[in-house]
Amino acid sequence: MNYQVIHMIRQALKVIVYATLLLFLAGFIAQFVDPASYGWAATVRGYTSGVQGFIQSFLPTVYSGVNFALLVALILLWIIYSRIDHALWLVEDTARRQEGGAKRQTANAPFVPPATRAATPKEPGRSQAQPAAAAGSDATPGAVHRSEAIAVIDLCGSTDLITRFGNSFLLSVKHRIQQHAGPISARHEAFYSDFTGDGYLTFFPTVPKALAALQEIMSRVPALNNDLPTGAEIALRAALNFGEVLIDRDTMRTGSAIHKTFRLEALGGANLIEAKGGVRREEFPEKNYILVSEEAMTILQKIQGVQCRFLGHCELKGFPGIHRIYKA
Repeated sequence: MNYQVIHMIRQALKVIVYATLLLFLAGFIAQFVDPASYGWAATVRGYTSGVQGFIQSFLPTVYSGVNFALLVALILLWIIYSRIDHALWLVEDTARRQEGGAKRQTANAPFVPPATRAATPKEPGRSQAQPAAAAGSDATPGAVHRSEAIAVIDLCGSTDLITRFGNSFLLSVKHRIQQHAGPISARHEAFYSDFTGDGYLTFFPTVPKALAALQEIMSRVPALNNDLPTGAEIALRAALNFGEVLIDRDTMRTGSAIHKTFRLEALGGANLIEAKGGVRREEFPEKNYILVSEEAMTILQKIQGVQCRFLGHCELKGFPGIHRIYKA
């Protein structure tokens, strides 16, 4: 079934249930209101008397002259509705992800001539060069497709820093981050790095190497704050993804996997779609954290000792469907 149909069913059910809950609440309040003065009280009592009588038939609900039967009905209805809505959401999420995955496969699958397709299986997380696109495609001659781990690091609160301390201070902070992150990335065999705005983009041969580099960078953030003015703080956020990139002249890299990494890095608690086993929006990390994509997590979960926490789901602009996100 199309996920949009399921979504419409969920919305219709929500309207019906919320209206019923409001009716039950009004019925409970009506017992404290004089029907002669407020006509709505008598009307609401008429609509809810059957439910009230049903609840009273198997539960003692009258205490100190107050009948709590409709409050019991309200709670029971809410529990039942929550379970049904969660089940429908899981079906909707599965349908949305399947449809989004099919679209991405169709849109992003690179053309590889049959005669040049590799028969050797690829090691998970290990980059592997692909043949150049056939003549007539939009790829630059000599460019190759390769799967790489993509990491993005960004400075938190750069606008506040530049407002309070000025352009020169922000520039010095950026240099400090570059001098900090560059050598660490190199030790973990980074292929290529680029400093873009407040961010640091780098590519690694495997996801485990990229994660190890990011974790080391984050562990040394306190050292970056030495000798800073009072009230100034360097805090970072990072994202890790794995996917295919198009490499031109051994350095320049493009591809949807890079854009997805930047989208992931820009997420905040307001973008989180809460899910069972995840965290609440207010628990979403604010600084010095690493977000991990589904693609990268597929590789990391096969490695013993690597632990990532499931946070929930999100939507990423330009990428169909709902995406699972993790925190390393």
